[in-house]
Amino acid sequence: MLSRIKSQLYSTQSGLQLILVDNPALVSISVVAAVGVGSRYESEKNAGLAHFYEHLTMDGSEKYPDSKSFAEVIEGKGGVINAFTSKEYTCFYFKLASDYWQSAVELMSELLIRPKLSQTDIAKEKQIILEEIKMREDTPQIKAHDQLMETLFAGYALGLPGIGFQETVANFGQSDFQDWKKQHYHTGNTVLVISGRLPEIDQLVEYVEQHFADMPRGQTSQAEAITSLSGLPRHRIAQRELDQTHVAVGWQALAYQNQQKYALKLIEAVLSAGLSSRLMQEIRQKLGLAYYVGAYSDYYSDTGLFAVKAGLDQSKLELAMSALAEQMRALYTSQPVSQQELAQAKQYVRGKVILQIDDSLNSAINYAYHWLMQHELLDWQAYLQQIQQVKRDQLIAVAEEIFQPERGAFSLVGQGIEKPVVQQFWQQWRVGK
Repeated sequence: MLSRIKSQLYSTQSGLQLILVDNPALVSISVVAAVGVGSRYESEKNAGLAHFYEHLTMDGSEKYPDSKSFAEVIEGKGGVINAFTSKEYTCFYFKLASDYWQSAVELMSELLIRPKLSQTDIAKEKQIILEEIKMREDTPQIKAHDQLMETLFAGYALGLPGIGFQETVANFGQSDFQDWKKQHYHTGNTVLVISGRLPEIDQLVEYVEQHFADMPRGQTSQAEAITSLSGLPRHRIAQRELDQTHVAVGWQALAYQNQQKYALKLIEAVLSAGLSSRLMQEIRQKLGLAYYVGAYSDYYSDTGLFAVKAGLDQSKLELAMSALAEQMRALYTSQPVSQQELAQAKQYVRGKVILQIDDSLNSAINYAYHWLMQHELLDWQAYLQQIQQVKRDQLIAVAEEIFQPERGAFSLVGQGIEKPVVQQFWQQWRVGK
């Protein structure tokens, strides 16, 4: 399946990096623009600016002056239009039937080069984003994660909430967005990926050249580097009137370029790949302590995050925390990953990769992010080879290196939570070593 997919990198005359991923087995096409700037490029004074700008781009351009006419270019053809802002990049994407590729390319050029950024739209989006902030505060799973990031990466922009604060969002003006566009939205900071059933390549490249010819040039944006994290482990508690306690415990983990990330990806699969995974079997199926429990990870340019999340019965919080601690420690003490688990995890990761490749949108986003992180074409064959070569002792070594209190932080959202519960978690960890 992988052999039928052809990817190629082009550098347009304007300096824009263009990646074409041809998968003739598909009937869709996805156009993705990834700009190398996210919430990590902000400060406490302008937190939320990248996300706010992303919202504004969907409110219209010079040619399509309002959100309705803008969205209808894609949605009127049965397609999907959306965007998201992460810590290190902002992503805009369209997915639709491959026959309509020209509409998607043209609209993406309008979005990137000629957004309106009007006073009227800014005033409207302020109200929308302020409601979004309230929603995140009222959603305990999201609150637990946001609080974990703020705690684990305290003192760095990486720990700031991507959506910003009510005060910063309320104070943004038109000049803030114009300056943001000038500083970050140019060819030196952007990659365009077109994935799926592609038309004739020369025709596609020429069309991109035509529509992005006047995109400004510029230099790659730089974020504040993580130098050291002191005072760990830390914790933060948000008291809420809830029936459950929502927990997120995380560790400073691995950067995207770190070759040990393949071992960590397999650890994540062992812990969290469906109902048969360790966390689901031990915490939910055997002990009945949680409805949802799982692990997740993020890989940034110079650091990373590995976290475990769960929704727990408040009356059994102490027992559940103890069980979580034991599951993480067991990876390098009493119950290292077995050969059978390792083989299953490798098979799981391979299957997930194939499903991503089989979707033009997921494929395009992966190619875009990889380019921003490493400035090279993503090679799925090489990725799967790296996964296949991981040994058991690598998993044990990575787990022992990362899952230590000195790299960790805790976040809890619930009712009547007391600090000794968190302190006992880390104390048990040390005693059990």
